[in-house]
Amino acid sequence: MKDDLLDQDPPVRSGNASPAVDRRDSRPSPQSMGPLPANKVRILRLPQVCNVTGYGRSMIYQMEAEHRFPMRVKLGARAVGWLEEEVQVWLRERIESSRSPGAQARLPSSAL
Repeated sequence: MKDDLLDQDPPVRSGNASPAVDRRDSRPSPQSMGPLPANKVRILRLPQVCNVTGYGRSMIYQMEAEHRFPMRVKLGARAVGWLEEEVQVWLRERIESSRSPGAQARLPSSAL
């Protein structure tokens, strides 16, 4: 019997003084979840968003505040990210609008 106890993992304990709770079975294993979908969700952190868009941190946050850029997703107490698909859609829309007929007419004359 003592050997049986040594073969088992200890139960996961929470930070408070409550009794031990075995949480190993509450999380699904990767095998039980099945294959990942082909279009799995990816989160981009700020350096990645800046790299993809060519904008700096302050411009990303300013455009987001003005509702001209996708909204960030809160990941934790001090972490945020952006859905990669939303950033890609925003980029495609920017490309399409800059290449549409009349786009040159919308640019200031100093940009031509």
